[in-house]
Amino acid sequence: MPEETRKKISIACTGIPKSDETKKRISDTLKGMRKTNAHKKNISKCRTGRKHSEETRLKIAATQTRRHAERRAAEEEVIT
Repeated sequence: MPEETRKKISIACTGIPKSDETKKRISDTLKGMRKTNAHKKNISKCRTGRKHSEETRLKIAATQTRRHAERRAAEEEVIT
């Protein structure tokens, strides 16, 4: 498909809300698709330098604290 046609379709479809069924179908289609190494590298390059927000940092810290506590509890269970 020519690039010009793709742009016209993109502009025409921009802002049109999608139904929940359509979102689910798109989600199911994209699940399991693998990204090429080049694509992964481009994503990495794009994200380099970004910082997590304070809210995200707190969520990450809470998750890590819980995981470490669960791991310690499991290790103590094995030892005893």
